[in-house]
Amino acid sequence: MAELDLPEDLVADLERRPRAGRRRVITAAASAVLLVLVLALGLPWLAGASWPQILAELGRLPAGVIAAAIGLGLLALVLETLSLRAVVPGSRTARLLPAYAATSAMSIAIPGGALLGTGMLGWLLRRGGLGVSTIVLGLLAFSLGDLAVTAVLVPGAGLVAYVVAGAQLDLPGTWAAALVAAAGGVLSLAAVAVVLSRPLVAAVAERLSPLVPAAAAAVDVRDALLVLLRRRGAALLAGQIGARLAHLLVLLLALRAVDADLSVAAAVAVFALGRVVAMVPLTPGGAGVTEAVGAASLIALGVPGADAAAAALVLMVSTVIVPVAAGALAAAAGALRSGGPGSQGPRPEGPGRQGPRSEGPAQSSSS
Repeated sequence: MAELDLPEDLVADLERRPRAGRRRVITAAASAVLLVLVLALGLPWLAGASWPQILAELGRLPAGVIAAAIGLGLLALVLETLSLRAVVPGSRTARLLPAYAATSAMSIAIPGGALLGTGMLGWLLRRGGLGVSTIVLGLLAFSLGDLAVTAVLVPGAGLVAYVVAGAQLDLPGTWAAALVAAAGGVLSLAAVAVVLSRPLVAAVAERLSPLVPAAAAAVDVRDALLVLLRRRGAALLAGQIGARLAHLLVLLLALRAVDADLSVAAAVAVFALGRVVAMVPLTPGGAGVTEAVGAASLIALGVPGADAAAAALVLMVSTVIVPVAAGALAAAAGALRSGGPGSQGPRPEGPGRQGPRSEGPAQSSSS
């Protein structure tokens, strides 16, 4: 693939390490306080059970359930890393995994921190010697895949499960969640439609290029992105979907451990409702709010309050605690330092535009 003519400011952005400004730090601190309040006060109130009762129920769970939640949380992290690696040729899994873990934890811990985490990941990939074009295309493809799974496939599966489970399945907040899911689905499909329509991309680029010079490269980026998605889209989506299935399995194991008499379809509906709520960045990773909604949903389906809260917290171990802890350990081990996850160590000196390596972003990479 020919080297993309990317704007100099984009190249410069990948050369600079992103920093969390004061406003973002304050937002993260306020969000953490909200998380504590929701867990400390909201969860027991919704569950109709005190924290001693919830903790007692957690203590009665088999040790294997918590171990499985941790293991499946780590598996989900690995699957997401493999999904990213599929669209970033030249990267190595062993080096990409800690970098992705650290930046993913950043995205979860800071509300709205997805852009900061993506920027940090791009910087690490660049420091690892990967070309700017490879990085830009890979991160765009990964973001589109995540959007498709999070905003379309998971809510869609939840709605199907809701129908299959029967009309008697009256989950709290179902209509609000359906509206959020519908809005997210429409926006996601619109984003995909824009990418697929070359005339539309060309028209938008022509109008914006006088004001935003970076828009001039939009058509070339779109063409290269489609080639990458055609060849690596299956691997991209497989990792993303596999990660969600790992989290769903955690919920199913937790429900079985508390002897909840729920069908798989009902569990899928509850899981999807929680994932939709997690899309609203009020707390780190939607934590607290997601567990409260999940517990309320389980209670509405007849699960006792303490059992419902315990099951929701087990899922939180997999979806929030494990990735944040793994990311913190990776960062402490140096994953956010200058040595990136590329295949050939630190990049050459000089900030010039570096295109993709000879294998190009459209080809499969080997382990």
